[in-house]
Amino acid sequence: MLNAKYSALAVGVTICLITFLAYGSQLFILELTSREFWIFNTLVGGIWVSYFRCIFTDAGGVPNGWQPSWQGGDSFGGGSGEEGEEDDEGGSSSDDDDKDGEGEGRGKKGEGAREQVKPDKQGRIWGNADCRWCKRCKRWKPARAHHCKNCQTCVLLMDHHCPWTFNCVGYRTWPHFIRFLSFVIAACSYLETFLVGKCLEVWREREMPAYLGPSLSNLILLAMLLLVNTLTDFAIIVLWIRIIANISEGYTTIEWWEQERHNALVRRQAVRRQVYPFDIGIYANICLFMNGGILTWWFPFLPNRPVGEGNAYGGGLRYEVNGFEKTWLTWPPPDPEKFGINERRHMQKEMEGGPWTTGEYDVSDVYAFRRRQREDMRRRFKNDDDGDEEYASEGEDGERKTIKRDEDLLDSYLDSTGYGSGRIEGTYYDERKRQEEMKKKWRNEEGERLADYGVDEEADVLDDEDSVPLAELLRRKREKDALMSGKYR
Repeated sequence: MLNAKYSALAVGVTICLITFLAYGSQLFILELTSREFWIFNTLVGGIWVSYFRCIFTDAGGVPNGWQPSWQGGDSFGGGSGEEGEEDDEGGSSSDDDDKDGEGEGRGKKGEGAREQVKPDKQGRIWGNADCRWCKRCKRWKPARAHHCKNCQTCVLLMDHHCPWTFNCVGYRTWPHFIRFLSFVIAACSYLETFLVGKCLEVWREREMPAYLGPSLSNLILLAMLLLVNTLTDFAIIVLWIRIIANISEGYTTIEWWEQERHNALVRRQAVRRQVYPFDIGIYANICLFMNGGILTWWFPFLPNRPVGEGNAYGGGLRYEVNGFEKTWLTWPPPDPEKFGINERRHMQKEMEGGPWTTGEYDVSDVYAFRRRQREDMRRRFKNDDDGDEEYASEGEDGERKTIKRDEDLLDSYLDSTGYGSGRIEGTYYDERKRQEEMKKKWRNEEGERLADYGVDEEADVLDDEDSVPLAELLRRKREKDALMSGKYR
């Protein structure tokens, strides 16, 4: 994908390309009839309108002051697993208070605000996983929103940051972007028929004297137009097919990447499979992205859709789900490889089916023994190059965090192998290697990371829990515990 820093140049190239193909062909090569002229230029007009709306339309950000529906509820997450089972049978609904179903399942403050919701009067189920925290914006963001590192804001229903439009493809720009691609394909395919016909005409008259045929400059221009138009049409068709295939299943490009990551974890048996919640049917999925039924899909002058609950399709803040999973589950599911030492210990404890230690012991003695183990391990690895870099820090706070991180690694090693066992490669170095691999980020089969789509991958990382609201920490803890202990099964 093109680097976003070249976006201004990419927009200029795109404008020049449209101008060259649309008007260079008409001025110097083609001889169109009146009907052909109006059809072709109508398609070109659709390209211009859709393209500039892609550029100048706000992709859709989180409204100022937006709060998750459960803010202020003490029973965050719907309570224990037993309560969740009761919710499946007799969960509350607010059909009478919310006619369009978007407020359903919210409950009262402190009374099961994260319950499993029931279908509304139209049979729709609205997910209530609307509670992620962005550490960049210092604010809440709903499901399917991501922080764009180029736009420096959270974008609703974000697909990717498109350098060719100098903007994000998000909740409000989705219809314009798909129309733009569709008009480009229609116009280029229509132009292709004229250019190929012109080439066949030149070939049939190849035996005629040169002065009776087209000039050399016109032949060169014809060849350039045919080559550029064919490549452009082919590239846009491939992109269009991929996007339409994704949105027909309810995926954005980012969510499809997340699905591939989830599939990889499932194959390795690191997590249980979680059904993608936003696939509600082919036609309904496309209507969500195109903001309306089939009669309005290709009209380029439709007004931009508003953001806010109470509007159609949840206003970008809530989304209909298929109901195969708990409605309060977020997508993507928690990634266990991003968990810290403590979470991984808990996971191993759950997998082994027993506590880490048994019996009574003197905590002070364990603390003293562990401190001695740390000191011995530091002396043992003092000549290690990575260790020298690990302890290098610019200030007291940085040094304290660095030492604490390395002590966690040492604890993980000592807990599972025992000091003096000689099995250094078992845990300690594996953990350090794992953290180094995490910095490289996982890539899909095409070699793409989330950062390639413009997503700030660190916006959701909990590296400083003091700056994250307690409710968000509770949500993450609940999902991690459920993931590790198998409560979702």
